[in-house]
Amino acid sequence: NLFSCCRRCNSAICTAPMKDVSEYNEEVCPKWKPKNKKLHINCGGEETNLDGIIYESDNDSSPVYTSPHRNWVRISSGEQSVGKEIKCAISVSDAPLYDKARLATISLKYYALCLENGEYNVTLHFAEIVFANNTDEADNTDYDFTDQGDQSLKTRIFNINVQNQWVRTDFNIKETAGKAKMDTRVDVSMVQVNNNRLEIHLYWAGKGSYTDNRGPLISAISVVPSDIKRGKLSSLHVALISGASVAVFVLLLLFIIASAMGWLREEEIHEIGVGPNKIVTLKQLMDATRGFSSEMEIGRGGLGIVYK
Repeated sequence: NLFSCCRRCNSAICTAPMKDVSEYNEEVCPKWKPKNKKLHINCGGEETNLDGIIYESDNDSSPVYTSPHRNWVRISSGEQSVGKEIKCAISVSDAPLYDKARLATISLKYYALCLENGEYNVTLHFAEIVFANNTDEADNTDYDFTDQGDQSLKTRIFNINVQNQWVRTDFNIKETAGKAKMDTRVDVSMVQVNNNRLEIHLYWAGKGSYTDNRGPLISAISVVPSDIKRGKLSSLHVALISGASVAVFVLLLLFIIASAMGWLREEEIHEIGVGPNKIVTLKQLMDATRGFSSEMEIGRGGLGIVYK
C-alpha cells in the first residue's frame, strides 16, 4: 500500500514521492514521541465539534491524503467523491456527521498512525445519502450523476475490514439502517493495535448497482480505547479499589479475631442475681461455666441447668 509522504496534496493527482504505510508510520512515530489514544474523522466533511469531541476534516479531494497532524492517512481507489451537502432526515445529535460522506468506487482505506498500542473500539458511521430520491427528504441535485433515474432503487454493497479482519461482508447501508437518509453504525470491539497503526478498509467486491456512484461510502470514524468505550476503570482506579478492598478485608479479619479472643467484650454487659444479695455479671458467669459448657453441668431441673 502506497501513499503520499506529503502532508497535503490538493491536486487531483498527488505527484509527491510514495512510501510504504509501515515505513511512514515509523517516520512520523519515533519511539520517543507521545502516542495518540483516539481518532475521530468526519469523512468527506469539515472539522466538526460534537459534545466536545473534535472530528477532523476529510474534505480534500485528492485520492491520497495525509492529515495535517500526520496522525492518519486516507487512500481512495477508483473514481472518488468527497460528497455534497444534503439535508438528511436524521434526528440525532451527531447529524452533522451525515451531511457529507466519503465515497470511492472500488476501495477506501484509512490508516490511524502513531496509536498507543492496546485494545480499541472502532465505530464506523454510515448513512446512504446518494442512492436516495427527493422523496426521501434529500436533495440529490448537488451530485453529478451520470445516470439519472430512481436512485432509491439502487443498492450499495461492500465489505468492511478492520485490522485485517473482515467484520462485514455484503454490507448494505440502506438495508441495515432501514431506509436511505437514516444513520447506522458498525461497532468493532477489542481491536488489537501492536505496531502503533490501525487499518480500516472498505472494499467493493462487484455486488450491488453498477453505477458511477457505486462502492464504499462512509460518514465518520471513531477510534477510542476499549476501556473508555466499555466504561472500564483506569489502571489507577483499579489499583486504588484493589488496595481499599484488601484494607477492608484485613480490618474485618482483625475484628473477627478480636471478637473470638474476647478483646471486644465489655466488662459489665449484664448483671444477674444468683442468690440473696449476690450479683454477678454475664462475663463472670461465662468464665465460671467455661461458656456454659456441658462439662460444667451437675444437673438439670425444672428451673433450668445447674452448673458447678
